[in-house]
Amino acid sequence: ESIVVRQALAYGAGTLKPYTFIYPPLYSYILFAFYGAYYVLGHLAGAFPNVAEFAISYFVDPTPFYWMGRILTALLGGAAVPLTYAIAVRAYGRKPALAAAALLAFSHLHVTHSHYVLTDVPMTFLVVLAAYLVQRAMARDGLRPWLEAGLAIGVGAAMKYLAALGGLMVLVGV
Repeated sequence: ESIVVRQALAYGAGTLKPYTFIYPPLYSYILFAFYGAYYVLGHLAGAFPNVAEFAISYFVDPTPFYWMGRILTALLGGAAVPLTYAIAVRAYGRKPALAAAALLAFSHLHVTHSHYVLTDVPMTFLVVLAAYLVQRAMARDGLRPWLEAGLAIGVGAAMKYLAALGGLMVLVGV
């Protein structure tokens, strides 16, 4: 968790260049935007008179910085469940779709990783979204649905490198 959070905070020093590529930078960029909004709101409320005080607040109590990422991760983890249902209901019907959604919703690994500021769950959401978009593209004519599926895979790979393998879905779906 600390790698992603500290990377997002490091962008505040004036460069958007990641100091590490252990994780692709997309999630830290998203968190940086959240932290920027947090600073602006805190500044307007008088909690952070300047950027230095904002930076010090992380060392005094990093809790809000972790909570923002944890809430976002949990929301994305939760959003993957109805997407899983939507994919399965179209392919297999209502009962198997409920089972698939329940398996994901109660999966120990998915639930555990949905609690932390890591890239696994956001990537999972994006790969599931891509699978949904591939399924939808197969039922439609035109290039646009395929481009949307490819975009979801690309954004997923910018979240975590492993999502690039989801590009195989697009190739197999074609």
